Amino acid sequence: MQIFFHGLSAVDVSSCAGLAAVQGLTVALPRVDVSRPRARGLWLAPPVLFAAAVFILAANPRSAQVLTGLAALAVPALAALAAACMARGSRPALAAAVPVMLIVILGAPDTLAGQIGTTLLCALSAVAIGALLVRLGGPLWVAAGIVVLCVADVVLVADGRVGAAAAALSQADIGGLPELSHVSLGTFTLGYGDLFVAGVAGAIAARRPGGQRRVATLTAGLMLLEAGLLAGEGPYPATVPVVVALVADELAWGVRRWRERRASGPSDGPQRSSVDGSMAYAAVDR
Repeated sequence: MQIFFHGLSAVDVSSCAGLAAVQGLTVALPRVDVSRPRARGLWLAPPVLFAAAVFILAANPRSAQVLTGLAALAVPALAALAAACMARGSRPALAAAVPVMLIVILGAPDTLAGQIGTTLLCALSAVAIGALLVRLGGPLWVAAGIVVLCVADVVLVADGRVGAAAAALSQADIGGLPELSHVSLGTFTLGYGDLFVAGVAGAIAARRPGGQRRVATLTAGLMLLEAGLLAGEGPYPATVPVVVALVADELAWGVRRWRERRASGPSDGPQRSSVDGSMAYAAVDR
């Protein structure tokens, strides 16, 4: 069998490519109408909950049963919500696909079909959470939250706590319930938090024309690059490609707007939005 970087086989590379595509798809799917933030303090929820979960799981692996049990109940409900009204192309009838995926997962959890069903359910649930969080907390505040989460992810991966937490989740025994706290395709595993960040980033990027497509494509490419550099060396933070892609697109968009305003000369005044004090892109680019 042909061997690639860090001793990864062709099967490993295809598994990683599949998860990179899933993470990019999760960025591309959220549909959100940005309005005045109702709870700006929500930006603290992602990093605080992530760090708390990692510390608790690493210190007490038995707590993974509780978290996995909660995921088994919440993920299908959120996935149905995304399929019905929170994802691009969603419609109520599509929510009927969620029970079908659950049947496949429960009937053949360790097969490729079961892994794909688990991955789709987790990705759709992340889409719903991202859309709701950005709608309630505001895009710029929530963006700050996932940047902080990404930094925490890097630190906790480096000190070994993320690896310990992931091991606890993978060994949790919740009887006949589906394990929806992480996703696997072939030989690679992606934590739920990595899909969650992708869903949030997609909801943030949705407010700019073409933003989701750009961030999704860059996320998938950066994830493959990160895997090429770090896979085989132990766990690595898969939130980094998403956040780097989002920040890069935000900066590029800001530079473009600045150049357009400078080229157009003096105007009657900048068009502004009441959302986080940011430029009203929707009004300008509609």
